[in-house]
Amino acid sequence: MNCLIIEDHPIVVDGLRLALEPAHQILHHAATAEDGLVWLRTHSVDLIILDMMMPGMGGQEAVRRLRRHYPQIQLLIFSAHCASPICGWLLEQGVVGLVDKNAGLNEVRQALQHIERGQRYLSQAVAQSQVLGNPAGEGLTEREFQIVQLLLRGLKPQAIADHLFISPKTVSTYRQRAMARLGIDSDVALVQLAISRGWIEAVPTH
Repeated sequence: MNCLIIEDHPIVVDGLRLALEPAHQILHHAATAEDGLVWLRTHSVDLIILDMMMPGMGGQEAVRRLRRHYPQIQLLIFSAHCASPICGWLLEQGVVGLVDKNAGLNEVRQALQHIERGQRYLSQAVAQSQVLGNPAGEGLTEREFQIVQLLLRGLKPQAIADHLFISPKTVSTYRQRAMARLGIDSDVALVQLAISRGWIEAVPTH
């Protein structure tokens, strides 16, 4: 199986190479989704391994574009954030594998074995979140979660509006709805919730 890795952390890419080669050939590594999409214009792979939290357009928009333009390529999410509220949406998009980075590289090997047999693979953390359902209040819509992701990346409402081609007022509306569903009322509380849910990692203090 030929693979493209879209991941902005070189150490993760190195780990995937050690775990997957030579049984699976990694043809290219792209540090951003934009670079990956450019590479795919002139190359072809069987599988894309994608992180969800990256600079640039981010994982959600990358999934949307990859499924639209390259529906024949199978998509495996390898991310610390795949058990978040967007998990259900990813499955609806036809993603064939969701592996939590905390599960380790061995689970990526297992996922590829299942995918080669035509089966979908969910790591334990993701499967548990699907069986138990999201905690109360986390039933965000696709757009609400997209706004939350961008807020967590530090973007201001105007920058989010420009990124999504919507008005700042619309951004504010989605932000308020998301906050209400999550039961919080500030960006500080959003960051704290995101860390507790594992959507983002806490920045270590020195």
